[in-house]
Amino acid sequence: MTGIGPARTKLLIDYFGDVQKAWEASFEELGKTGLPKNVLGEFLEQKRKLNIPQYLSNLEKRGIRWITINNPDYPQSLKNISDPPLILFIKSNLNNDEFKKLLQGKLIGVVGTRKMTSYGQEVTQSLVTGLVARGFVIVSGMALGVDGVAHGTTINCGGKTIAVLGAGVDVIYPPSHRQLYDRILESGGAIISEVAPEKTVNKGIFPARNRIISGLSQSILVTEGALDSGSLITARLAIEQGREVFAVPGPINSAMAEGTNYLLKQGAKLVTGINDILEGLGYDTSNINKINSSITPIKGDTKEEQKIIDLLQIEPRDFNELVRETKIVSSRLGGILGKMEIEGKIRNISGTYRV
Repeated sequence: MTGIGPARTKLLIDYFGDVQKAWEASFEELGKTGLPKNVLGEFLEQKRKLNIPQYLSNLEKRGIRWITINNPDYPQSLKNISDPPLILFIKSNLNNDEFKKLLQGKLIGVVGTRKMTSYGQEVTQSLVTGLVARGFVIVSGMALGVDGVAHGTTINCGGKTIAVLGAGVDVIYPPSHRQLYDRILESGGAIISEVAPEKTVNKGIFPARNRIISGLSQSILVTEGALDSGSLITARLAIEQGREVFAVPGPINSAMAEGTNYLLKQGAKLVTGINDILEGLGYDTSNINKINSSITPIKGDTKEEQKIIDLLQIEPRDFNELVRETKIVSSRLGGILGKMEIEGKIRNISGTYRV
């Protein structure tokens, strides 16, 4: 409800003891909690207009599920943090048992800057590929940059990924990630949020969203980020929650590496390859080469995409070389390459395309 976010909801429940009593409280009783009168007035007005059975029925019709903190299927790892969300809204093609199994898997959060460099993209893809090969579920925030690459790479490798949003689960943000949103669902992943459906992005909710990413995850990997990156907030929350934090070092002259280099100074575990993460989490790395060889190959959705992938698997090529060798007109090729980049099938590093 407007004006009653996660923090104020928790305040009400802490005061009254449970959701039911808070919901049924009068204006006078609510006033004793210390919430502003204008907020309480708006809350009561919205409550008066809300038909809960109809609201829940509408959610079901739209394929949106929910789990309250008292539900036995609520993820235990998230329940154990200091300020767990009281409700999770879920968008997924999985049935309840499958979704529960997904949450019980090996979850690792992969986060980083929205202003990703070619270096950040490359290390994110490489490390996520290795993690997926070892059966990890990748958790991220579906933002531009590192988040999007983490989700896309997971899907391309045949893995499962969970996106935690800072808006309702039916609100695609950024809008350019509509295709990624659909692919997460189609690949057996899930979209999760504590924000009610239809609620749009509120900048202030992102730090709260980050606590869910770290709370769901066994550990957090930061691949690239500036000092003011939201990924550092996620890392701090992970530490507070008792999670392991891993960071990838970056060039000392890159602003996008200042955040990860700072985390390393503060005690995050250094990552120069997949083995560093696996060993840091206590996994056996003796058969890592065998496991990596089983990674699902990248495939194109069309014959044109497959032709591009086949060429790039031989060696990287620039745009003009691809025009000549694929025989695809440049105007059409540009659109195809852009789509493939968004999906994480190919990378464009300094004008050179590669898988």
